[in-house]
Amino acid sequence: MPPKKKSVPKEGKVCGECDSCSQNVIEEGLLCNLCNLWFHKGCQNVSDSLYQLINAHGNNDSVHWYCRSCNTTAKDIMKNLSSIATTQTKLAKHIEANTEKIDKILSNQTEMYLKTEERLEKKLINSMEEKFSEHEDREKRKANIIVYEIEESDKTESNLRKKDDWENVVQFLHGLDIQHVDSKIRTFFRLGKREPNKRRPIKLVFYDIRDKELILKNAWDKKIKGVSRDRSKLDRDWFNTLKVEKERREQAGETNLMIRNYEIVKVPFRTSPNHNPQVKQYQAQH
Repeated sequence: MPPKKKSVPKEGKVCGECDSCSQNVIEEGLLCNLCNLWFHKGCQNVSDSLYQLINAHGNNDSVHWYCRSCNTTAKDIMKNLSSIATTQTKLAKHIEANTEKIDKILSNQTEMYLKTEERLEKKLINSMEEKFSEHEDREKRKANIIVYEIEESDKTESNLRKKDDWENVVQFLHGLDIQHVDSKIRTFFRLGKREPNKRRPIKLVFYDIRDKELILKNAWDKKIKGVSRDRSKLDRDWFNTLKVEKERREQAGETNLMIRNYEIVKVPFRTSPNHNPQVKQYQAQH
């Protein structure tokens, strides 16, 4: 930083023009420490005593002299700086007083975010597990059918009841033009708890899914009711919802409604639900 100029001129030396009267400043001049211009002390109405004080301490950094124009500007600057300093002090105190609140708010927001993220993650995992479980359940049931209203034996011994059930199943499937039943069915069993005067449905598990499809087709063609696919719980719930909606629409006057592929459709006439060429080929072979 360059050394500070002396605020008064050296004796006999021209320092510059007075910014007030435009005459050379040779003596009794003053240098404004803000605009850096020279002035005669008389042009600035500076008293002799003040001029002598400035002359005595002109090289002291703590002593400054401003011309009348700059003095107003300097006052405004100092006032603004003081106001800024006061505001900064108040702001610092306010921040300090609210730091704990701000930290608590940020902590709560972070905790809420983490909990939300955890809930979404659990929901996603549960959804994936449910879909996987539903897929597995459908795969297990895809070669099964449920037959209702087959007469149930009232014999006390379970092996005798099982034998009667088998004979009734074979007779039922023969009525649907299904032969060699014993080579097609993997297993069969009644569903639900045994109750007096109530026929429980029978689940038939086939080795080949085509046998199941053929039975469903033949039952449809022969208009035999009480034969259905072995649906998963999700499918059963949705199917029951469709049945309620179908009944509501039929009561409202709609006709020729059918539940097909898990939706209600309107058909012009009764058609077979199964036109799979693989089933037709399999039927021809067996």
